[in-house]
Amino acid sequence: MAPSAPASFGELNPEEAREWFGVLRKILGNGADGPSVASVVDGEVTAPEGHVVPTRTYKMTSRKTQPSKVVVHLHGGGWVVGDLDSGDYVARALAMQLDATVVSVDYRLAPEHPFPAAFNDASAVVRAVAKAYPHATIAVSGDSAGANLAAALAARSRVEPDLRINAQLLFYPALDPMQQEASQDVFAEGYILTRDDMAYYWNSYLPAERDRIDPRASPYRLSDLTGLPPAVIITAGFDPLRDEGRLYAERLVAAGIPTTYLPFAALTHGFLDMAGRVPAAYDAMGVTLRVFAALLELAH
Repeated sequence: MAPSAPASFGELNPEEAREWFGVLRKILGNGADGPSVASVVDGEVTAPEGHVVPTRTYKMTSRKTQPSKVVVHLHGGGWVVGDLDSGDYVARALAMQLDATVVSVDYRLAPEHPFPAAFNDASAVVRAVAKAYPHATIAVSGDSAGANLAAALAARSRVEPDLRINAQLLFYPALDPMQQEASQDVFAEGYILTRDDMAYYWNSYLPAERDRIDPRASPYRLSDLTGLPPAVIITAGFDPLRDEGRLYAERLVAAGIPTTYLPFAALTHGFLDMAGRVPAAYDAMGVTLRVFAALLELAH
């Protein structure tokens, strides 16, 4: 990927960034298709303010029965790139390995739609899912920026009863807009996601300085984590975001939240997108989903 890669996402306008992200995914994933599922159906949820949020639902059975587990999945991409197609591989893997219905969310992207647009879209989908499946265990999952949204939704569920979330799965989450942890400097360059890339993403999503302390944008800012849903948190060893994921897991444990922390020391940020060509990435995803499946059984 190196010869054709831009020096920084910050050099690109949003459309160029999205085009490059598509190229990057093909390089990293080697064109691999996700696991087969019984059905894939595109739909939509209307948010309270009237905006229509596209969704894609993956089911492991064609029977018209209420699922016992539903996972709302939020794709990565720095809140600037990514869509239902970029999240397809992971959504299929979640459905198959968790034996769950998975609802993938095509939330609005920055900088055209800065915070709280993505959070509000994701929140509307979780509420719709909780209403549609009143007896199911509801989980949120996400990678990178999607994990930020998942963590923020899980934290918000403490104070909003209709935002029912029983568990959270966070792959290499982006949690700290201040970019203050040591791994931001140690892995600032050379490992796919750079510190400058991450600054571009945060600036696109949070152009207003006041939003950087809003827990809906940065659950890292919460001083009290008691009462949050159980969590599985994954970090990559060569990733500017490594330390904020690790420290958030430690804080959840200190707050008494059942939490499993899985550090994959040999991998880089975005390893889910490499599962089609990097065996260690494929194995890491498998281990993680087996652990999360066990957590969902306990949460049910």
